[in-house]
Amino acid sequence: METSSHATKFTENKTVSEYREYLSYGKYINNEKICSNELYLVRDARRSALEPSLRKLGVEKLSKDDVERMQSDALEAKIGKWTKYLQITVKLLAGERKICDEVFEGISFNKDQCFTELARTGVAVAKTLLSFGDAVAKSKRSSEKLFVLLDMYEVMHEVRSEVEVIFQDSFCSEMREAALGLMKLLAQTAHEMFVDFEELVEKDTSKTNVHDGTVHPLTIRVINHVKFLFDYQSTLKLLFQEFETGSDTESQLAVVLTKIMQALQNNLDGKSNQYKDPALMSIFLANNIHYMVSSVRRSEAKHILGDDWIQIHRRIVQQHAKQYKMVAWGKAVQTLSIQVASSSGTSASSDLSSSGVSRAMIKERLKSFNMQFEELRAKQSLWTIPDQELRETLRLSIAEVLLPAYMSFVKRFGNLVENEKKPRKYLKYQPDELDQLLGQFFEGQQSVEQKK
Repeated sequence: METSSHATKFTENKTVSEYREYLSYGKYINNEKICSNELYLVRDARRSALEPSLRKLGVEKLSKDDVERMQSDALEAKIGKWTKYLQITVKLLAGERKICDEVFEGISFNKDQCFTELARTGVAVAKTLLSFGDAVAKSKRSSEKLFVLLDMYEVMHEVRSEVEVIFQDSFCSEMREAALGLMKLLAQTAHEMFVDFEELVEKDTSKTNVHDGTVHPLTIRVINHVKFLFDYQSTLKLLFQEFETGSDTESQLAVVLTKIMQALQNNLDGKSNQYKDPALMSIFLANNIHYMVSSVRRSEAKHILGDDWIQIHRRIVQQHAKQYKMVAWGKAVQTLSIQVASSSGTSASSDLSSSGVSRAMIKERLKSFNMQFEELRAKQSLWTIPDQELRETLRLSIAEVLLPAYMSFVKRFGNLVENEKKPRKYLKYQPDELDQLLGQFFEGQQSVEQKK
C-alpha cells in the first residue's frame, strides 16, 4: 500500500534524483527485482513531459511535389522553420536521452527500449523533419536552391553528434541511419549542383539584349552567386571533406570558382557575337570582364582565385580596350595623317608643302573627320561603361591618340582653311572642345536624355 500511495503523488515534474529516489523506494536500484509498473510509470511521466512541447511545433508533412510547387520565398521560410524545429526536437530528445540514462543507471531494465517508447512522438516528429529534408534534396534543382541545401547541410552537421548519442542503440538505428543518410544526400546534391551551375552558366541562352554594351545580367547574377558562396566558407569546407580528393578544401573551392568564372567568360564571348559593331563588342567584353575582376578584388574570392587570376584577367580587359580603340578610332586618326611627297621622290610625313598638299584635300579631310567624330559621338555617348575607373581610362586612351593627331594636323594645315568665309565649317572643333566632348562618351541613354 505504501508503494501505491507513493505512486499517486507521482508527476512528470521530477528531478533525476527524485525519480531515482522513487525507484529506490520500490527497491529497483542496483539490479534488484524490477516492478514493471513502477518503471513504466517513470517512462510515461517523461513521455507526458515531452509530447506537449513537440506537438506545439506543429510540424507538417510535405512531399517532394509540395516542395516543388512552393515559390522560393515560401520555401526559404519553410526551411527557416525546419531548421528551428529540428534544433528544438534534437535538443528535447537529447535532454530526455540524458534523463533516461541517468534515471535507469544501474537498473536491470532495457533503458534503450524505454527511451524509444517514451520518445515515440519525438521520433515521429524527427522522421517528418527528415522526410522534408529528403524532399528538398530530391526536388527540382535551381541555382538558388544550392544555398538552401547548404543551410540544411550545416544544421544537419551541427546536430550530428547529438543525433548519434540520442539514437545510439539498436532500437533507434533506423533513425540514426536516416539522419546520417540525409546529411550525405544534402552534401552530394549540393556538390553536384556546383557542376550543374557551371554548365548552366556556360549554356545560358537568355535573350536579354544589352544594346549599350553594359554589364550583362548574367554576369551580375553569377558574381552575386559566387559572393554568396563565401558566406558559406566554413560549410563548404565541411562539405568538401565529404568528398576527399587528396587536396585541401580551399584548393577544391578554387577549382570550383575557376570553372564557374571560365564558364561565364565563355558564355560572354558567345554573347558578344550579337554585336554587329566590333567596337561595341569590345566595350561589352571589357565591361563584363572588368566587372568580374573588380568584384573579385573587392571580395574574399581574391584569396581563393589568387593574384595570378586577377592579373591575367586585367590584361584581358586591357586587350579589349586596345581593340576597341583601334577599331573605333583607327579610321578617324588615319584621316588626320597625310603623306606628302618629299624632294627625293619618297613618301614621308612633313609640314605644309604647297607642291604636295592641296587646299581641297585639307577641306575634305577636315569634313571627313568632323563627320566621323559626330557619328562616333552620337553612337558612343549612348554606350554605357558603368565603372568610373574603366570609363575614364578609355576616355583618356582615346584623348591620348586623337588630340595629338588633331592638333598636329591643324598646326600643319590649318592655315589653308583659316581664310575661308566659314572656317568653322572645317575647323569645327578646338582641341579642348574635343576633350570636353570625349567626356560625354559612355554615359548611356539615360544620361543623354537627362542633359536634353
